[in-house]
This record gives sequence, structure tokens and C-alpha cells, in this order.
Amino acid sequence: MAETDTRDRSPDAARIAALDDLAILDTEPEPGFDDTVLLACQLCATPVALISLVAEDRQWFKARVGFPACETPLSQSVCSLALRQGGTFAVPDLARDERTKDSPLVAGHPFIRFYAGAPLRTRGGVAVGMLCVIDTEPRPGGLSEVQTRGLEALARQVEAQLELRRLLAERAKEAEERLAAEAADRRHQELLKLELGHRLKNVLALVHSIADRTLRGAEVPAEARSALLLRIRALGQAQDILLAGSAEAASMSALVRAAVEPHGHGGRFRVSGPEIAVDAKAALMLALALHELSTNAAKYGALSSPGGTVEIGWSVVAGGGEPVVRLVWRESGGPAVAPPRREGFGTRLIGRALAETVGGTAVLEYPPGGLVCRIEAPLSGFSNPAL
Repeated sequence: MAETDTRDRSPDAARIAALDDLAILDTEPEPGFDDTVLLACQLCATPVALISLVAEDRQWFKARVGFPACETPLSQSVCSLALRQGGTFAVPDLARDERTKDSPLVAGHPFIRFYAGAPLRTRGGVAVGMLCVIDTEPRPGGLSEVQTRGLEALARQVEAQLELRRLLAERAKEAEERLAAEAADRRHQELLKLELGHRLKNVLALVHSIADRTLRGAEVPAEARSALLLRIRALGQAQDILLAGSAEAASMSALVRAAVEPHGHGGRFRVSGPEIAVDAKAALMLALALHELSTNAAKYGALSSPGGTVEIGWSVVAGGGEPVVRLVWRESGGPAVAPPRREGFGTRLIGRALAETVGGTAVLEYPPGGLVCRIEAPLSGFSNPAL
């Protein structure tokens, strides 16, 4: 909010524009201005002192002592006359001066008789008002030299305060505009991410359809065909969770519940853990890993028996250099298990996905009571601190 250029305007138009830039008319009292008029009264030994700003059709007092009204019509303003004269202005007896004797403030209440004022100028040199002192008694000798200098010095302090207010308002507006621009940029980025997310979801749906049609006519075992299609569907479910959130991060509990929901009839899963914002890359990995574990449990583990259950819990613990997320998948109530003779594709998929996406590991244990999978990765791999 740079100060308006007033060089090509009339004095009145320049003054009005300068007051608009200052944004001071009709503002609340401020101690710095109030103290100045109090000092002016004491310096000049007058009952009245005003910081008068001359607007388009009125004079408004930013600070006042000994004067009841906060503004007067411009037709009653001695300050507007003073502005036209330029420089420090004094009228020893307002009732005897042809320019002021008919003013309602002179001829009627409060019957002012003496006036002296120093102009208030902006940084650009535009006079916008006066710091004035008023008495109800005439003063033939006017102000002393010391009083005149003091009044001018106080006027310069008022000018400095006006400029400071303008600068602060300018900085505040710039900060507001910057914040608004940043908010608009964030909204734009969010819309772009949502659009990309929707497009990825559509791509996954298309891949699912193509894979289904391609494999349907090929000599591929039904089990392998079903496994591939279900893996693609699991990725689509994770994308749904992301789209329902910020498109950048998803809730850990929401991801876990969505991944196991197709296998969780009868409340066969117990899910617990602190809330963690899982970023998009880790969310897709986690959905795929939980899908593989759920599918395996439905075929060979706890979910293959009517009374079998799965407990999924996670925590964040202190690691060597940074916090670590530990997720444990624990099956119970199913058939007795034993280590497989060879590592299956699903197991290799989980390990590779964890290592490549979040820098983590997965360890499978086969106690007789049921499979246990322990997943561990740095928190920064799961949850981007910038989200």
C-alpha cells in the first residue's frame, strides 16, 4: 500500500487521497495521539488542543482535550482556513478576524477566541490537518517563540505517528494478501491432487477391467487371476481412503479397517493403535500388505475357521535416531500353522513393498497358535511431517 501520488491533483483532492491512504478517519483513540494533545495544552497554557484532520466535508479530531465534539462541519473549521494559509497559523482574536468572526464556534458555544496551529503533513508533503491549541480568551501576543517551536515539534511527532500507522497498515495488508495467496495456492494444489487421485482411481479401474478380460481368455489358473484382480482392487480401496481425506495423507485406522473389511464379517478383526497420518505412497503399500495377509488368513489361517480372529495393533516407539512405527498382525483360533516350505509371492511382495516405499521390514512368525507378522518402519516413512 504505497503512498498515493498526489502531484497532479488539487490540494483538496490530494488531501482526501492522502487521508484515505492513512486510513485513520473514525478510528479509535490511541495513547500516543492523546498524550500529544495533553502536552500541547500544557505547553501553550490553553484549555483546548486538537489533532484535527480535514476531510471532504468535515473536520474530525483524532485526539482532543477540552472540546466536546469529535468532529464539526467543514463550514465551522478554522483548521481548513489554516491549511490554506500554509505553515504555522495563529489568530489572536477570532471574534475580530473577518475570516472567522461569523463562525458558529466563535459567535456561539463554545465561544472560542484564540487559535494557533501547526500543519500535519504526510511523507509526501500533503497537509492533511492541524495540531492546534484553542482558548476562550483572546491572546493579542499569540504564542511565544518557545511555544511556537514546541507546537511545531509536537506536530512533527504526530506526523511520525501517522507515518508509522501507515507503514504498519501497509505491512498488515501485505501479510494478509500473502496469506490469502498462499491459501489460494494450497487450495489449487489440493484440487490438483484430488484430480490426480481420481484419475489414478480411474486408471486402476481400467487396469482391473483389462486384466480381467485378458486373463479370462488366457490359460491362467483361476486362483492366480483372482489374486491379481483382488490386489488391484485393494489399491483402489486405498485410493478411495486418500480421496476421502486430503489426497496427501490418510488415517492409519481408516486404511487398516478398509483393507480388512471384505474379510471381517462377524467382527473377526480387532484393530487398535494411535492415529497416524499415512502419506499416499505408504498408504498404497500398507493396503497391499494387509490385503495379502487377509487373503492368506482366509485361505490357510485364522479366517479359514469359524471362530478364528485377527488382532491388528500398532504403536510408535522411540528408535535409535527417530520414532519407529511397529504394526503387529496376530492370528488366533484357526488351524495350527507351520513355516512354509518356500516363500510365497505374497510374502515377497510385502517385504519388497515395505523396503522400497517406507524403508521398513516385515518378519513372519509361525507359532502353532497362529501366524504373526511384525512390520516395522521409520515414522517418517509412514507419515510425512510436512503434511
